[in-house]
Amino acid sequence: MLSNLKTAKTLEITFAEALQGVPMKLSSKSANVPYWQLAHPSPGGWILDRYKSGLIADPTEGVRWLTQAYQLGFSMNALVRLGLFYVDEGRGEWQDRSKSFALFGQCIGYASANCQFAYAYHLQHGFGTPSDPAKSYTYYEVARVLGAPRAPERLQALDRMLSSDEKAKAVELAKSIRNCARSRHRWFFNMLEISRRRPKATEVLRRTQARVPI
Repeated sequence: MLSNLKTAKTLEITFAEALQGVPMKLSSKSANVPYWQLAHPSPGGWILDRYKSGLIADPTEGVRWLTQAYQLGFSMNALVRLGLFYVDEGRGEWQDRSKSFALFGQCIGYASANCQFAYAYHLQHGFGTPSDPAKSYTYYEVARVLGAPRAPERLQALDRMLSSDEKAKAVELAKSIRNCARSRHRWFFNMLEISRRRPKATEVLRRTQARVPI
């Protein structure tokens, strides 16, 4: 099985494409790199893609791979992919929108259009949390500025539900969130690059992650 995972092909995440119109291109890394250090979660995503297609019945290994990739490898792609699995692709006990909402809540502090859009989507539809149109509008606005192409239509759908004052406050809050997210995003990936060149710095990054989840 591992040999298959090491040769996993580039794939697109169908749900992400439908949700945002932005395919998430995932590619496998060198077989010499431990799976938990992968910058992209394609092996775990490949397993979940097979599960989604009905080729395998148990996604446990894919979930484990992605969990390790985002917790130990600091992969935001892995976190997003796992969240998409829990909200849309999992069957039976594997569909858990409380888990997906919690996962997306860990990465909204960063300038990721995928995270911001998915978090707003959960708030809009009440997935794993009470529906909150005003808060959803705020995060769709952040996602729009970060480049999520379907965010404008989501904002338009919520437009009729909010007063002018509520929308103005949401836009102002979105500016603050976006600015903080961009600063944190730059710092995080600078630290990630340093940790790859200097292994001891990885411990600093992990301690920081414990205080500020990604």
